[in-house]
Amino acid sequence: MSDRYGHVAIRVRLDQLALCRLCGQVHGEVTRTLPETMFQGLRQVCDCVTAPPAETWPGYDFNKAVELCRCCGRRLLMSGLHYSEWFCESCISGVETINRICGSCVIPTGRHALMKFAQDRLADPAAATDVSVELGDYFDRVERLEAYAQRISQENLALIADGDVASTDVPLAQYLEALPASPAYSQAAVYALGRAFHVPAHLLVHCC
Repeated sequence: MSDRYGHVAIRVRLDQLALCRLCGQVHGEVTRTLPETMFQGLRQVCDCVTAPPAETWPGYDFNKAVELCRCCGRRLLMSGLHYSEWFCESCISGVETINRICGSCVIPTGRHALMKFAQDRLADPAAATDVSVELGDYFDRVERLEAYAQRISQENLALIADGDVASTDVPLAQYLEALPASPAYSQAAVYALGRAFHVPAHLLVHCC
């Protein structure tokens, strides 16, 4: 396995993680190399697990160390914090361009965007009366994005030939190795995401 797939920036070991074919999410043992005494023996679970939620890991806002980009599904991102990004560096610029051209947050970009959205609306007395409607619409778009991200991961997984057809898991390192990301792929992925959010094609040509 190549060194560039051995760890992400937060030093989580990939050889202990897998991708679930059913829900398209990362799961497995989370071992951070620094500091070893604080981040050992933690387990990240996917949506297929119905067990009661575990106690929140030390240093995290929720129990998720890494996840895939919600647009291309081919780059790994740090997670577990309220300000964790939802898109990789190659995809986020296109997503932000879509939102800027459309004049609104058509595609949610992260939990931090929701907090800023709510603060801006509540700070404006003229908009405060409509904040519940706007927040409801925002949460609908978040749900649409989550469903889209799951579909992209599952479509990517379908491209990988796996000898163990009985297994629902694909090693995360194998997935990243078999499906390399690229600027060209991210450009196409941003276009597809924009279309999924009903952004007109004539606007997307300026974003992708």
